[in-house]
Amino acid sequence: MNSLKFYVKEKIKAIAWLDSLIDSLKDGKQYEVTVKEIKPKRSLSANAYAWVLLNKLSDKLNKDVITLYRELIKDVGGNVEVVRLEDRCINMMCELWRSKGLGWVTDCEYSGYEGWTDVFLYYGSSSFDKRQMAKFIDLIVQECKQNDIETEDPTKIKQLCEEWGV
Repeated sequence: MNSLKFYVKEKIKAIAWLDSLIDSLKDGKQYEVTVKEIKPKRSLSANAYAWVLLNKLSDKLNKDVITLYRELIKDVGGNVEVVRLEDRCINMMCELWRSKGLGWVTDCEYSGYEGWTDVFLYYGSSSFDKRQMAKFIDLIVQECKQNDIETEDPTKIKQLCEEWGV
């Protein structure tokens, strides 16, 4: 597969590349072109640090680490979709959403309409941008401090979150 990385200001370069690519293709076949924004890969350090702290909290509180993770995911903000579904569709939607990863959490609430439920679909940390990851780590750090668990100094934490990219 051919690909080109370019900036919008380099549109002439992109058009020339695409023209050349099209000329090299076989006639009579159908093709698809996709353009997507390139986002820097996130830093594993920020994610790893989040899990280190979550495990310390888990030990201190004698609470399952995945449960802690899922509880804090909901408090990040900007990572939830709310859909109103017929009751018969809820289980399938929730199973599908949760199959995306550990942090892809669902909650249900009565919609006020008989036979319909509002489903809250929380995105997992794998989809977080820099701001959301910083908020997530901040929430974990706050929990740690409330439970007398030592954390990195704020400058180091900020650096980890900056490396997250986006």
